[in-house]
Amino acid sequence: MVEGQAERMLIPHFIRKNFEKLNRCYVSILEVGGSHAHRLKSLIEHLGLLTLVITDIDSSDADGKAVPPEINKEQETGNETLKTWHPVKLKIDDLLAIPPEQKIKEYKETPLFSIRVAYQIPIVIQQGETTSTAYSTTFEDTLIMENIKYFSEIEDSGIFKKIKKAIRDTESDLCKLSSNFFTLIRSSNKGSFALDLLWLDKKSTPLDGLVAPKYIAEGLLWLEQKLTENQNKNTIPQKARVTNEQ
Repeated sequence: MVEGQAERMLIPHFIRKNFEKLNRCYVSILEVGGSHAHRLKSLIEHLGLLTLVITDIDSSDADGKAVPPEINKEQETGNETLKTWHPVKLKIDDLLAIPPEQKIKEYKETPLFSIRVAYQIPIVIQQGETTSTAYSTTFEDTLIMENIKYFSEIEDSGIFKKIKKAIRDTESDLCKLSSNFFTLIRSSNKGSFALDLLWLDKKSTPLDGLVAPKYIAEGLLWLEQKLTENQNKNTIPQKARVTNEQ
């Protein structure tokens, strides 16, 4: 399951490019709007569908206002999937500290069935001898932050012109860059963002230079490994599902 239109449109590209075995499997990508993957919990558990839930961390301050994630700020997530299904955590500090293996929920009564959540993680960027950490809150700003060079060289059109300006103005300050992208993406049409990328792929800027956000790549690798493991045991769940929340 995925959270938005942009993920639903671009994840197939990342699978084709980087996950050969997964690309040969039957994977259903389901877009679930409004961070509502948790509403499908009982159905997925009843059917035993191996599931990757790609969602947003949805950070908010003490007043419930959406803000860019920060550590040591007593922020909380507004994402019901993360609060009530897995990993059942409320604090942003706790969610950002969880290692990949703890994002998996196993079901002992159904050994080959499990679910995994994938949401934004700290972005570590090396600039010369300096290592910086930034935090993102959506698929789109994560994609930009982890592909600074790609978006710095992309054609000046529509939202990409604003993105390139933000990179030029704040590239040396990752925290400010993250904050600018948070505001920019929230005021933009996310579906158009992905469609424009796909259009530029055919026109001038191939998507081959675009790297999948690490949190999504980790989730897709897990899904590929689980499907391979299940096939080797000759007992599948026959289908896997990726859910995308909005």
